[in-house]
Amino acid sequence: MSGVSPATEMPPPSEEALKEFLLHTLQHSFHVEYYRECLAIPQAEIWIPHDIAGPYNKFSPLIALGMALEYMPGGERRYRPLIQEAITKHRTQLHHRRWNRPNGTATEDDMRFGAVDTICSLLEDRNYNGGSRPFEGIIQVARDFPDAKKHQQFYIGTMLQVMYDVERPPIKEIARLCGFPNVGVPEQVYQKMIETTDRALAAFQRYGYEDLA
Repeated sequence: MSGVSPATEMPPPSEEALKEFLLHTLQHSFHVEYYRECLAIPQAEIWIPHDIAGPYNKFSPLIALGMALEYMPGGERRYRPLIQEAITKHRTQLHHRRWNRPNGTATEDDMRFGAVDTICSLLEDRNYNGGSRPFEGIIQVARDFPDAKKHQQFYIGTMLQVMYDVERPPIKEIARLCGFPNVGVPEQVYQKMIETTDRALAAFQRYGYEDLA
């Protein structure tokens, strides 16, 4: 059953599209939190777990129902303005603002964390990133960044070297939104992921999405 979008002008994504988006988001959250712990990068509690906590997180209906449109047939082309609107709202989260526009406010840890987030995204199989890339291919992506992102190249290169030596987490084992395993994050973070996901599923039921789990 498809749900009802909170914005009347936004077509609701299908149950399958929303489930795929939420699953990929959860996998990415595990991916980043795993490396954040391995590399001892601090993060304020409000933003943990990555991308699914704090204002404008990807599990909030306002963001998810827009970004999930990308997973509809031809979604990236058909719904590009709506998808981009949701992405822009999500990118008001602090880690995006400090990574993309440091303006003297970003700490060394902010930049290291932003690089980990970017590298994890490029390692994952995302259509809008051109699919999964090996570690070796990511440095070339960074070299091709536009001038506005040149400040990110150093940190991506530095964190690539460190992450390469860390065993990668099996994020593909996160294959469902209920009863998913812990693939290497601290127990406290894992429990927060369970609680956050359960709350999100309950929220989406109010929009008519009954079978996401």
